Amino acid sequence: MARDNMMSKLRELGITSYSARAFLSILESQPVSATTLCRRTGIPDSKIYYALKELEEKNLIIVQRGTPSLYRALSIDQIASNLQDQIDEEHVKRSAKVKDLARLLEPLHVEGSNEDVELAYIIRGARNIIEKMKDTIDESKEEVIVMINNRYLLGGIAASLKKARSRGSRLKIALADSVLEEASRSRLPANKTLCGACNMLIVDSEKLIAISGEAPTTFRAIVTQDDSMIYMCKQTYENPACCTGPKEADVKIKSNL
Repeated sequence: MARDNMMSKLRELGITSYSARAFLSILESQPVSATTLCRRTGIPDSKIYYALKELEEKNLIIVQRGTPSLYRALSIDQIASNLQDQIDEEHVKRSAKVKDLARLLEPLHVEGSNEDVELAYIIRGARNIIEKMKDTIDESKEEVIVMINNRYLLGGIAASLKKARSRGSRLKIALADSVLEEASRSRLPANKTLCGACNMLIVDSEKLIAISGEAPTTFRAIVTQDDSMIYMCKQTYENPACCTGPKEADVKIKSNL
């Protein structure tokens, strides 16, 4: 039963059945030759080298070339790390495909729309929210307004903010005292000090992402292009009761740039 469970997990991670069977056999007794693996696992001679090549390409085993060649598994930590890297790489590739598809679909959606409908939707999960914020900042042409009181969020979008600044977008940044240290590390000067608990992003007065929740595990974000909501959130940045002028700590950050 345990072996079946391991086989199932390996297949879920994209490893074929023959490769998964060979991999478990290598873990049980190593180093081992291809001939021995065929005898132990029942994998046909014509398939064993394809299975071993797959394991080698996925960086799960190493090969000691010789006559015969011997196969050995990496450490469990290395196996887990390599599999995680492959998952992350696949996630990036699939995300890029989604973005490409969205760009292709947008003209069709505009042409087929007969009504002016404002849309708002919710994103859950800190990682998803940060990715959306980065994508939105990357689309900026003129202005980016951020109000941040969470170090995790600021760290996640810092690189995108600096890229936007280098492209010529005007940055308006209001930061809570609790994130000034992160801002200093990221070399992002604050224009204002944020007085309340608020996490918002406004790009070109057209797109708004407003995040609720006190920790990454509880983050939720509303994404909208509604003019009224964007106007109200921009007023938060302009309101002296919410965002005051730069404090001495902010000036120190600027002087380090």
